[in-house]
Amino acid sequence: MRIAVHAPTLAAPPIGEAEQLRRLEIACARRGWALLRAADTAAIEAFGPDLVLAEGVRVPKLTPVPTLGLMSDPLEIWDGGDQSLEAIVSWDGHLFADPDTRRQVRDLVAPVPARFVEGRWFPSCPSVPLPTAPRDGLAWLDIERDGPRDRDILVALARQGGLQRYGLSGAAEPPGLPPRRVLPADGESVVRELGRRAAALCRRSR
Repeated sequence: MRIAVHAPTLAAPPIGEAEQLRRLEIACARRGWALLRAADTAAIEAFGPDLVLAEGVRVPKLTPVPTLGLMSDPLEIWDGGDQSLEAIVSWDGHLFADPDTRRQVRDLVAPVPARFVEGRWFPSCPSVPLPTAPRDGLAWLDIERDGPRDRDILVALARQGGLQRYGLSGAAEPPGLPPRRVLPADGESVVRELGRRAAALCRRSR
């Protein structure tokens, strides 16, 4: 099996994409499958994949290979314009990380005279079984594009104690919040850390 991930760009990815790709790399390696992530259609065609995974709603199907869209972006960041809609209906199917996005996409593609494949998308490949131990605290997986959203909620949670924030380094830190901790996007550290917390919150379904 040969899988190509069609990315919108190969610039330094946000932690969500990097973490997602690393988990997929681990999964493919354990199955003996070949994997390529590229933003260039010619490179993907030269790789000769059996399947293409489109990374986000800005990447339409551009090869004759069966293409599934990774529907892990929250609905709030869709631009609602023609580019996203054209990409969604161009794919052969969709892999969903949550039921709300699935319902939204089903509504969007309902008028299209074509049948689409549906599946789930939640790659997770820790190297060892997660330990069974007491959990404590609330984890907030922050991303740079969140900006000031939900800051009041975070400040209120921080006052209660036990809030652990994770995200990219170098971002401005608002007052009243604990500093972000940086986790490596190695496909295992995020999963392992979440196993230590009583609950986790994230604006994205990755």
